[in-house]
Amino acid sequence: MANFYAFYPPRGGGGSGSGVSSVNGATGAVDILAGSGITVTTVGDDITISSAGGGTGIIVQLFTLTPLDIANGYVTLSSAPTSQMSTILLVTTGPNQFYGSDFIINDGDHLSWAGLGLDGILASGDTLTVSYF
Repeated sequence: MANFYAFYPPRGGGGSGSGVSSVNGATGAVDILAGSGITVTTVGDDITISSAGGGTGIIVQLFTLTPLDIANGYVTLSSAPTSQMSTILLVTTGPNQFYGSDFIINDGDHLSWAGLGLDGILASGDTLTVSYF
């Protein structure tokens, strides 16, 4: 399997780098830093990055939180992460978030913050970027 690294949105801010510059209105780009035989697939706001060597690839999902998301205390991912603790959560304009203290994965595909560090902090309109295998 090829080694690769990707950032969405790009580390330098929206619009820089190569790859996807807009996915259904979500602007930014995917920077591929290293590797070969890499496929970037987009479906809705989901981005899947996989290598020719196989494996499930990286799934990147964007969420703009709604009042219902806030009331529920979770968002539903398009699939269950193969390694829950490897899930990366970025809150736009927020600091790094940590699995176990700020959020967890419940019921296989629910990214939940209820009763954790992000509870009472996240608000409707906040944007989350979730990356997982």
